[in-house]
Amino acid sequence: MTDATEVIRFDCVGDTHEPHIVKCNNCNKEFRAEKMDQHVTCSSCRQKDTLSSKDFEVVGVVRKVKKELTPH
Repeated sequence: MTDATEVIRFDCVGDTHEPHIVKCNNCNKEFRAEKMDQHVTCSSCRQKDTLSSKDFEVVGVVRKVKKELTPH
């Protein structure tokens, strides 16, 4: 039996379809963006733009990691 867990990788950017951790350069808050090819809105200050703009910085990628479950 396996179970998926999410981990954040800060040493890579990942694919556009993967969720990312993004930093808003307006208020310095970090938040999760589900896709990189869309407009994102900061959950704190409501700044809205694309991730390719100077307003946001990608700081990590969220990856699913499968782990083996041991029976009890």
